[in-house]
Parts: sequence; C-alpha cells; structure tokens
Amino acid sequence: MKNKSSEDYFIIFGAAVRETGEPSGAMIRRVNAVFSIGKDKPGSVYIPTGGIGKTKFSEAATMKKLLMNLGVAEDKIILEEKAKDTLESVINCAAILKQFNNNNQVYVSSDIYHIPRCRLLFYLLAIKTKPACTESGLRANGIIKWSYFYFREIFALPYDATLMLIFRHRIAAETSHDHE
Repeated sequence: MKNKSSEDYFIIFGAAVRETGEPSGAMIRRVNAVFSIGKDKPGSVYIPTGGIGKTKFSEAATMKKLLMNLGVAEDKIILEEKAKDTLESVINCAAILKQFNNNNQVYVSSDIYHIPRCRLLFYLLAIKTKPACTESGLRANGIIKWSYFYFREIFALPYDATLMLIFRHRIAAETSHDHE
C-alpha cells in the first residue's frame, strides 16, 4: 500500500460502542459516509480511529467490522486504536498518513458539528482534508443533546487548536521519527 498515488484516505473518527460491542448510530453514520464516497474509488484506504472508551471494545476495531461487512478488504483498513480523543486521533492519523504519498486526497468523517475541528487540526499539521459529512444525527439524539454537541465544539475547537499550535513542532518531529 505504501506510496501509491491513486489512493484516497478516509479517516473515520470514533463514536460510542455499546456494552454489547454494537456500534452506536453515530458510528454507523460515519462509516456509511466514507463508504458512500470511497466505494467507487478503487484505491480507497480507510483509517478508523479511536481506542477503548467506556466499554471494553475499541472504536477503531468496531468500525473495521462495519467496513468489512460493507465489503471493504481487510488490507484496505489501517487501525488507529490508541487515541482517546480528537486531538490524539489527528496526531496519530497524521503519523500514519506521513508514511504515504502526501499528494493523495484525505477525507475526514465525523458528524457535521465535529468536522471543522478535525479539519483545522489536520491543517495545523499541514495536511489538507475534505469533509465526508455524515447524515444528521439530530433525529436520533433530539434537539437538546444535538445542541450540546455543537455547544461543546465552541470550547473544544480553540482548546485543541491551541494545544496543536503549542506542540505541533514536537508532534511533527515525533511522528517523523516514529515511522522511520
């Protein structure tokens, strides 16, 4: 897979996994969003990101199962299972992407309220991305919970961006050394 110029990369940000190991609605929507874009692109590579949250199941591994159930070959999936939050996901996925040709398209899949933060953090690491917005979760979550998600981003975006700006030179050095 290394250095193939025809590959598009689809980063899928984690979402809740139920106690039974079943994916949440948000996770299903995020996987479906990238699959709908990537299914017709023969060089698609999927990078689900997210570690173990409140359950014993890795978010990334749960998304891998969803992708494989949709027909994605296992060798087209690169797991990132260490991240505990958005900032760590971006840093870890940036390290993975640096192993490949940087001229490829990188899509970011998450809910619409979360995509601006994800894309800004990648941008601060000099990685250009495109959005792969999911179907709205408003109906599934209700207006109060959905509003909370948007409100949370008001604080999370500048906080994560500040951390990235402070530490990005160290992060860039670490990611280039980790994968040499």
